Amino acid sequence: MCKSEAGSNPARLLSRFLSPPPFLFCFLLLQIAMLGFLTTGARATQQAASRLLQSPFAASFVAPSAGAFASVCSKLLSSRSGDAMSRSAPADSSCKSADVNTCQSGGVHSPVEHPAFDLLQSQYVAEYDLHVVDYKHRQSSARVISLTAPKTETEKAFMVAFRTPIENSAGAPHIVEHSVLMGSEKYPVKEPFVALMKSSLYTYMNALTYPDRTCYPIASVNLKDFYNLASVYMDAVFRPKALEDHLTLRQEGWRYELTPKGMTPSDAGADVQTQVEEYAKQAAQCIENPFACDFKIQGVVLNEMKGVYSSPDSLHSRLKQRALFPNLPHYNLDSGGDPKAIPNLTYEEFKQFYNKRYFPGNARIYFWGADDVKRRLDFVDDYLSKLPLREGGDTTIGTQRHLTEPRFVEEAYPASANKLEDYVSVNWVLDAVREDGDSAPQLEAADRMALQLLSHLLVSTTASPLYKALTESGLGKSMIGGGLGLDLRHATFSAGLKGLPQDGDMAAAVESVIFKCLKTLANEGFSQDAIDAALNTMEFTLRELNTGTFPKGLAIILDMATESNYDRDPVASLAFEKALDAVKERLKAGEPLFQNLIKRYLLNNTHRVTIKLRADPTMQEREAAQEAEKLKKIQEALTPDVVESILTDQISLKQRQVRQR
Repeated sequence: MCKSEAGSNPARLLSRFLSPPPFLFCFLLLQIAMLGFLTTGARATQQAASRLLQSPFAASFVAPSAGAFASVCSKLLSSRSGDAMSRSAPADSSCKSADVNTCQSGGVHSPVEHPAFDLLQSQYVAEYDLHVVDYKHRQSSARVISLTAPKTETEKAFMVAFRTPIENSAGAPHIVEHSVLMGSEKYPVKEPFVALMKSSLYTYMNALTYPDRTCYPIASVNLKDFYNLASVYMDAVFRPKALEDHLTLRQEGWRYELTPKGMTPSDAGADVQTQVEEYAKQAAQCIENPFACDFKIQGVVLNEMKGVYSSPDSLHSRLKQRALFPNLPHYNLDSGGDPKAIPNLTYEEFKQFYNKRYFPGNARIYFWGADDVKRRLDFVDDYLSKLPLREGGDTTIGTQRHLTEPRFVEEAYPASANKLEDYVSVNWVLDAVREDGDSAPQLEAADRMALQLLSHLLVSTTASPLYKALTESGLGKSMIGGGLGLDLRHATFSAGLKGLPQDGDMAAAVESVIFKCLKTLANEGFSQDAIDAALNTMEFTLRELNTGTFPKGLAIILDMATESNYDRDPVASLAFEKALDAVKERLKAGEPLFQNLIKRYLLNNTHRVTIKLRADPTMQEREAAQEAEKLKKIQEALTPDVVESILTDQISLKQRQVRQR
């Protein structure tokens, strides 16, 4: 029976800033969260991982190996308040360049002007006492979003973000994200991130690969340290040494590796020269007969993604994303990289991807804190004005056409014979394009806020009716799908079960539970106690913005960056008062708001895909045999020159790694 019950757990909501998205491949604490859209990559040391494990975002990441730099593709902010206009003391809180000097809040605040920048817009966000100014660098066209926080805030945050849509699943965004942090012109040390970990006073350092964007955030409480970190990151993304060093791709992406039988690169001795001599002695037999050596494909990102693709949670998330967005390559392909496709990435393609995506005109540079705005602008101008002018490729994030009929998609995943458990979920896109044109319909601010409340009512607590209906159905072991997702171009909703037996039509059974519950709620609504509890929790969460040990400034910046990525007003995502008031007024007037939302966005929405991920006990063995056969054919085709090139790169990489110890 699907009934609405009062009661809510405030820790479960945090839906605006803290709830992880339905999919991302976050590899700072990977198999814990498997959301709807992967944030891949993991290049954080254990020290960084331990810090994040203490934060409320810990469930969004996967524990990395030492020396791996975190690429969190999990969205740290899965739900936002939406498109409400910001509120301030003046009647018009949005100041364009023509009237910037009239902006006031808690006293006069005139946005800083700078000869190197055009001032596009200035707004005051009363909800968080923030002055937000959007600048455009005249020479490079880079955008700078400067957030001035209250004087009581001692932490400072910085982030560079790029739109990075993809055309294939070779993992270029993920590999580039790793590679740019392997040294730059100003900081030629091969692993500056590791050096910073040892010496910096940072409170956060990371790099995040999403399906359609890549972000480089840092935070520190020390001003000098903050600008040192920002300088390292700016130089890394705009002047990386990886463009001149093919070995970076070989290390971070993929490489062929030939190892004389009985010997591995790791046990060949600690002395570099000894290793080189040993390789040289045995190289001849590999050149004369490649089968005298073990042949493998290795690489940091390749091995990471093999781990990701071994997780059924992750595979379900990827399948869901592909099925929901058949028209969008950057969503139905894999920005983190499919292990089968990663070895297709050439060095030329690696450089081409960087040049098409990592140019100033495609950059959004964010600052947050109570520090001097002019110094921020001077810092950016001093850096960007020295770069050669260049343009990249088209980085437009496309839109998804509305599906006029529901779909069913089934795929298999490798499983052990003693654990044959399936996954089934029902998934919707809420705002796909319904008419000819390239613009996606914008969710109204109040509806966006109401959908967040609806998601909380449906699935966010153990007492939530849809959560309860699924978990008490006796069909599966636990719920999957995080409800509402607002982290990509289109809004989504997802719910289902994992741990399903393979007997009977479990897909139909799960669908039946979900639709029976939704129909009951559409007719009867939620109890007033449940609605009041959800409103109180949402309002408390929004006002307090308690991000735990995770930097508050970065939580806000990451939220804004999501909206900016799709050319939506980034400030509107923070200004929740107007939307919240509108929802309250509609409820007070007796509007059956949540019942109408269930009907419009779920029950009557044909852009729906039911996903079944089926456990296959023989799949792993088949795939291993296929990979072995593929490697055998490659090895048979190796010429002596290619073998020599492989061994040369292998030795060079080993020399580099040993020197850095």
